[in-house]
Amino acid sequence: MSNDRPELNAATDGESTTGNLEETIRHLEEDLEEEREKRWSYQYKLKQIEKELQKHGLSANDVVDGRTDPSKLQKLQVESCNRTRLEWRDFPLGVLPDAVQKHSKAQAEAMCVDPSMIAVPSLVVLSAAIGNSRHIRVKSNWTEPATLWEMIIQASGALKSPAQEKALAPVFRKEKALKKKWERELARWEEKDSDERSQRPTRERRLVNDATVESVALLHSDHPRGLLLYRDELAGWLGSFNQYNKGDSDLQKWMEFYGSRPVQVDRKSSDRPAIFIEHPSVSVIGTIQPEVLEDRLDALHFQSGFVARTLLCEPPERPRRFNEHSVTKEAKEEYHNLVGRLYSLVMPDRDEMTIDKDLSLNGEAREVYSEFFDECERLRTCLADSRKPAQTTEKRRSASCE
Repeated sequence: MSNDRPELNAATDGESTTGNLEETIRHLEEDLEEEREKRWSYQYKLKQIEKELQKHGLSANDVVDGRTDPSKLQKLQVESCNRTRLEWRDFPLGVLPDAVQKHSKAQAEAMCVDPSMIAVPSLVVLSAAIGNSRHIRVKSNWTEPATLWEMIIQASGALKSPAQEKALAPVFRKEKALKKKWERELARWEEKDSDERSQRPTRERRLVNDATVESVALLHSDHPRGLLLYRDELAGWLGSFNQYNKGDSDLQKWMEFYGSRPVQVDRKSSDRPAIFIEHPSVSVIGTIQPEVLEDRLDALHFQSGFVARTLLCEPPERPRRFNEHSVTKEAKEEYHNLVGRLYSLVMPDRDEMTIDKDLSLNGEAREVYSEFFDECERLRTCLADSRKPAQTTEKRRSASCE
């Protein structure tokens, strides 16, 4: 009887078959874990919907069977929208450096957009320029990096991308200068005889566009100061969170990046199969449309703490009119120079037990942060109580949560 499958007598064939089987099992396990997360997300959403219906005396079965008064459903929908959309409050420009305030106001007037369209991404640009050169020392054993993640939420055609590019201009300028420097060094290196050449010059980077964990980790390992991830549309970044690498989702890795906790990324490449980053510092900046954000965010993003770590800014649209406003050279230069000075901060050795360059909070800052910390803890406790059974909630609910 003929058999198309190869004989498994040779050791190499046996090892190959075993390797293929292990690879197949690994992929199946990854697919199963992904399906579990999806199912958990759907179940969570269904429970939230059922709770909301019960608050209004409605039954999920009645809604599905069409036995519910349409006016009640419409009222519920309106209340839900009003509850989820927060009232807009003007961005506090006064807390930013004078150069950022002046530049943000001037650009906003010239483009007929809200100042937050410039100010919020500018804040992230500043954080990326600082990177690991300085951390905030909250307590003797507690430090925080300058890492910020930001999304400007606007509909198509609302000038969100052009506005963000104005804030990113100093970073583009820095990246261009580093590229020219590398080209000069490479040209000099190539002019030398092969026996006179040292190691091939490498190009310094501050900006990255590829949002995959592996590519960011590979670049970050050569640039310990930190990076700025810029994506004009962040939908692709959010979409990559369901990818798996060695059993870990990209979302898990990104959460480690944000917290500046040590990260190890395993790669398929044979030259550098594992990358270890002790002090990650990756700020994120980009835009997204409201409908796309609603479609991409699910329960996992909220439960994991991803949303809580992200600056979500949806500025009001302003009517655009042709005007004579322009941004002065002085305003641009002051902003560019500020970002440049931050990039020039000397990187300390973060392997030391204490870092003299790190900054402590002064009295006023400590008071503001203390109030912020206590308010976050109060809200966290209230949210935790809201998920518990009614009898337990009533026992634990404090007067501040009422």
